[in-house]
Amino acid sequence: MRTWSWTASAAGVRLTLLHTVQATAAGTRTGLTVVGFAPAVAGYLPVARWALRRLVR
Repeated sequence: MRTWSWTASAAGVRLTLLHTVQATAAGTRTGLTVVGFAPAVAGYLPVARWALRRLVR
């Protein structure tokens, strides 16, 4: 499994992101944990979900 994390900020709001990618028998599994101000996290998650699905399809 590969993991990495980073911190992003915009307009004074900071998010910490932990990304994982793991090989499976059927292909690839990816995950993302986002920590930060709840409304910012909620707004970011649909974009992240779309991007991750494109990455592993």
